[in-house]
Amino acid sequence: MAKFSCSPKRWFRRWLRDMKSKRGYFLEAINRYVNAKREHGFEMNAIQCKMARVATGLGIRELAQLAQVAPNTISRLEAGEELKPRTIAAIQAALEAAGVEFLPENGGGAGVRLKKS
Repeated sequence: MAKFSCSPKRWFRRWLRDMKSKRGYFLEAINRYVNAKREHGFEMNAIQCKMARVATGLGIRELAQLAQVAPNTISRLEAGEELKPRTIAAIQAALEAAGVEFLPENGGGAGVRLKKS
């Protein structure tokens, strides 16, 4: 049996408290990223997601793997369902890493283009 410097129950409570504090820091970092995207850019919409995915030649499964989300999540986004902002940010970041630039709506409509190589 493992030796604890305190009771197992107390050790577990300390461990749980530490994990919650680390989780809070991680979620705070994601929220900061999402808020910065909103301030300086915009949130990708469903049509932009599909256009970007097709332009890069990625399938739903490949994009889901890059963004670390379920393939069903990609399908739901492209169907126009509302998702959490951090999920959309993760998908958008994966597409940007694949070489896509998102164009904000500036009178001519929102769009995408491939980055110059």
